[in-house]
Amino acid sequence: MIIKDHFFLNNADNFLNLSRSQIDSMVLETNTPKHVYAALELKRTSINHFAKNTFLEYIKNVKTTKDLDVIVYDAYSLCATYNKKTKSKIINLSPMNAKEVGRVSHTKLYAAIVHAYILDAIVKNKLRIPDNMAQPISNYWFSLFNQVFGRDFGLTGTYSDKLPGLKFMLTSYILIAFFGRKQNKATFDLAKRYSSYSYESNNDVLAKHDLTEIRGLIRTLSESGVMPGFNIIKFTTRTHQMFGVQMLPMFEDLSRFMATIMASSVKQQDLYRSFIHKYNKAMYIRMLDYMTKQLKLK
Repeated sequence: MIIKDHFFLNNADNFLNLSRSQIDSMVLETNTPKHVYAALELKRTSINHFAKNTFLEYIKNVKTTKDLDVIVYDAYSLCATYNKKTKSKIINLSPMNAKEVGRVSHTKLYAAIVHAYILDAIVKNKLRIPDNMAQPISNYWFSLFNQVFGRDFGLTGTYSDKLPGLKFMLTSYILIAFFGRKQNKATFDLAKRYSSYSYESNNDVLAKHDLTEIRGLIRTLSESGVMPGFNIIKFTTRTHQMFGVQMLPMFEDLSRFMATIMASSVKQQDLYRSFIHKYNKAMYIRMLDYMTKQLKLK
């Protein structure tokens, strides 16, 4: 499993690396874990999430919440992250246009905590994403890409014969960028088994671009003829429009992708779009169930 240090799409670091004094300087007196719990407990009945009792209990526990910091950090664009030096979960109110937890929608605040909780679990190896999750993840990506971009490139009609190529390219990217497999014949052969696509005619394109990063995937999709003319501007414009800034990292990093899947299961919030389960409900549920069982969230 690979965890990225930096994201290209929104030019943000995955994790922070601030000292305790730096973190403390960004924490207002009204943003302690006790204030977070009070804000969420007041709205408990209106929080629609299957694991809310687990997460609210986590926030309530003072000993546990020594690893939760709610900050206001204007220079950082993400609402939820992890801080390396303090080994703490971070909620950043600045992207939510607020300085106090009482000014933030309780569903947004709760969803950000869920996201940070999953990131923390993955970083600390409490939640391991095994290699056999590559197939359901790539199946989900295939459904998402086909529904979001398919019509633009004729994949839902005239050029539907290119769908196996799309499945192959996405699977290769997931195996390499998310699970750390080498960009070589063995990995491409595995992606071929998942997609039933004969990739050999695209060997030159596959060797040309770095599939450890999203730019390499986009260029490969374009130059292979699967999605001709596809580029980073088209990708970023559409994904930003549909999913927003907070979800862009899920296209570049496995830990962010899994955290987004879990956070999107929180209803009535728009940080992590709850509609994304519709792209492939079976695979979405499979990923959600895996995390739920591993972390004993119910």
